Amino acid sequence: MKFLNYCDWWSRRNAPLVIDNAEATFTTSALPGVGVMKAFRALSHPGDTEAMKAELLFQVYVQWLHKSGWTWAGGGSCGSPLVLDNPPGEKECQAFAVGLKTLMIAPWPFGLGIAEAGVTVTPYSGPLLGGSKVGFVSLHPTAGVLNLKPNVTRGGIVDDDLGNQGLYRWDNHKVVLYGGKYFDPSYGCQYLTLADMAYQTVVGFGLTGGAAPATYDAWDLAADNDQTGNYYLVCRSALGRQYHLKVRKLSLRPSITQWYDGPVAAVVG
Repeated sequence: MKFLNYCDWWSRRNAPLVIDNAEATFTTSALPGVGVMKAFRALSHPGDTEAMKAELLFQVYVQWLHKSGWTWAGGGSCGSPLVLDNPPGEKECQAFAVGLKTLMIAPWPFGLGIAEAGVTVTPYSGPLLGGSKVGFVSLHPTAGVLNLKPNVTRGGIVDDDLGNQGLYRWDNHKVVLYGGKYFDPSYGCQYLTLADMAYQTVVGFGLTGGAAPATYDAWDLAADNDQTGNYYLVCRSALGRQYHLKVRKLSLRPSITQWYDGPVAAVVG
């Protein structure tokens, strides 16, 4: 077969494939993903192990995402390696994760040739609450990451745990599992466990001035249509501090705006 682009290879990757004139095609290709691999090859060494190559590729890929002008969108879904074929635009975390996985498993020289069974795009939605997926809150630079700004406004609250970091509440976030570690190309971080990406977990919910719905799903539906700011989540940090995260839907914007309203307790036992 001819290597046309990464999306074409991705769609046919489960069939036995032999790429014609691979090195010549790689040398002359102007695909963004090939550019990442060319930068990787310039920095790698012949004796590098597979794990060392994966680490280096992750670093090169993250730098490329930032330098090339990609914008991280906080929603949507993309299950193919479009970021490796297209000029910079707006994509969500799954697109960046699939791009990294593709470069890990694509055959040399277009990728590292790692067996796909060992590389998995993995979602995380925080611990379940009453059987429901409730998301989590991550640290998020106040200046933004890949042009994505924090979606939690601190409201002037001083929190020694946070320092100058901002916050982002996620319904879910996607990373790449390889070699017992989780690679997060969106944030440029690595984690030993999925829970490590969360600064706060959601441990409850409520309604100021009234009785909250009995289940999270019912609360979430009501909060999604609320403009008062009376609906809140109870969040707990890894250091045991507890906060309220108010949720309000602005009438002129389709997205949910959230902000701090805590801490409500200095230490939670």
